[in-house]
Amino acid sequence: MALTQLRAGAFPAGTVIQTLSFEQDGDITTTSTSLVATSFIGSITPQFSSSKILFTLQGGQISYSGGTNFQQGSLYRQINSGGYSSIFVLYRRNVASVYYEPYSHSYLDSPNTTNQVDYQVYFKVNANTGYFAMDPTSDNSATIMLLQEIKQWALN
Repeated sequence: MALTQLRAGAFPAGTVIQTLSFEQDGDITTTSTSLVATSFIGSITPQFSSSKILFTLQGGQISYSGGTNFQQGSLYRQINSGGYSSIFVLYRRNVASVYYEPYSHSYLDSPNTTNQVDYQVYFKVNANTGYFAMDPTSDNSATIMLLQEIKQWALN
């Protein structure tokens, strides 16, 4: 592809247009048996409506309030402040007492918009206290969310 085409904004399919990183430093907990929103939100405004958004989440979870629990984390999305909707179940796990489990999850989304897209994780437990994000060693470990816009072929 000629340099003039790239300058004009004609990126080939598969090109990463933008990468944004969000960090959650500190605990996020729940005792809820229904899905509740975390305070951890990442936002991206796609340059092309045909782009895919690669959501990646890395961090850890723990339970230590007197027993085991079952945890579920789900990915929610809102477009242009239109309200959150569930789009993907990230994980379902039985977690034993005093147990830290690092995780990595990803999801390839097709929001079909050039408006702002917000991603937020919701989670729940069946008993005790569940931790979506936790720093088990007090060494400033964090949960990281990456959002990458990936250009797709489009008929324009």
